Amino acid sequence: MSSQGKFSSITVAILIVGLVIGAGGGYFASTSSLQPKITDLEEYVSSLNSEVATLNTEVSALEEETLDLETQISELNTQKTSLETQLETAQSTISEKENAISVLQETIADQEEQLSTQESEIQVLESMLIPSTGYDKFSAYGFSFEYPKLWYLSIEGGIETEANRQSGTVLAYKFDESSTFMVVWADRTYPLDLELSLEGALEVLAETSTVLVEGKRITSTINGHEIKYQDYTATLYGQTVNGVFSYMNCDKEQRVYGLTYMTTDEDALTPFLQCLDSFICHSS
Repeated sequence: MSSQGKFSSITVAILIVGLVIGAGGGYFASTSSLQPKITDLEEYVSSLNSEVATLNTEVSALEEETLDLETQISELNTQKTSLETQLETAQSTISEKENAISVLQETIADQEEQLSTQESEIQVLESMLIPSTGYDKFSAYGFSFEYPKLWYLSIEGGIETEANRQSGTVLAYKFDESSTFMVVWADRTYPLDLELSLEGALEVLAETSTVLVEGKRITSTINGHEIKYQDYTATLYGQTVNGVFSYMNCDKEQRVYGLTYMTTDEDALTPFLQCLDSFICHSS
């Protein structure tokens, strides 16, 4: 190798070494000047790590709270769904009840209309059933009496099972039973104490009525026989009725009679006396 080539090689080596040394010196110089900054950065990073840890803890707590809230929300949604179901059921029930009430109201209206029509028909029938004049006559078992036309008759036993000449009951009554006339007879109890019989009948009535107003007791004669009768006003089963009790002895037949009239009309005495006027206690 020539001397020039060696020189060139040495020069290059020297330059390279210089570069390396220069570079190392610069590095060390730079490192020395940056060390405080690195320390500051490390402290800042450590502070950030602490804050991150703290934030992670807070995030974890928030996540737990969020989970609790989600659970509560889920429970509330379940309750809401249940309440909505109950509300729907209640609304359906209310609707059914309202429909039932509407149907019932219509039924009541129809019944009231039918009742009104029937009451009108009854009033018409009543005006037709009892004319101002006209009576039918009952005659059997040795006695007779007259009663308003179109009234019904019922004959039953008295002391015995069936009616006969010794005892029995005859009832004449209006079709709605608002007025009745009854004759009871018997021969086993002849003669009666008429006063005691009236008192006994009124005492029994007083036991079954809430109000009792007794009229004047009258002694009269019918077909030559003494008869005692007394009118009254009583409230029976919540309804005010007017009536007359009467008793008489018939020496011709050796028989006793009890005659009574009861009505929801205001006057019982007048129709009673009409029936009594037609009563014949023994055959001639």
